[in-house]
Amino acid sequence: MSEQLTGLMHSLSDLMDEESALLTGGSWPPANEALAGAKNRLTGALEAILAEQDRTSPDWLAAVPAAGPLAEAIARLRECAITNATLLSRQIDLSQELLHEIAREAGRISGNRQQTYQRGGQLQRRDGPAPVTLDTSL
Repeated sequence: MSEQLTGLMHSLSDLMDEESALLTGGSWPPANEALAGAKNRLTGALEAILAEQDRTSPDWLAAVPAAGPLAEAIARLRECAITNATLLSRQIDLSQELLHEIAREAGRISGNRQQTYQRGGQLQRRDGPAPVTLDTSL
């Protein structure tokens, strides 16, 4: 069981390192679905093994030696996961900012803006929804 767990952790760490390298390099190829699918499969397999270990031996983690292949695999997986999560979060934030700016510019170009006078004579401007659609086939 320990060898299988260590192997899965190393595979998942390698996959996250590969994804992090792609994100750091500034390229995000269409293979992201394949990477995400592989990460989901490895994570599911890892969770299944950990759930089995918890059912059969709830104190198994305390029995793991501090220095050994399993402890090293856990430490490496943790480091890779932190790096990968940071890079993915940054990518998501950049994508959201880009979509916001595209919608703002589309609203500006389409002239989808309304103006109304308030009681005190102030002019209130209100932007309507931007005519933006996303082509998910890309």
